[in-house]
Amino acid sequence: TLRGRDRIGFYKRYSDILGVSYGSNLDCNNQRPFGAAVQSEHRLIKTVV
Repeated sequence: TLRGRDRIGFYKRYSDILGVSYGSNLDCNNQRPFGAAVQSEHRLIKTVV
């Protein structure tokens, strides 16, 4: 989306000013929904116990 590109551009601009790397997770393409990791761990614990 246009808003997403604007956020990434803003982040890159200030990262350059501060001299820090962007990292590899600038967009939402590889992100999971909030709490997904916790749910996965909870299922694993229930299975083990």
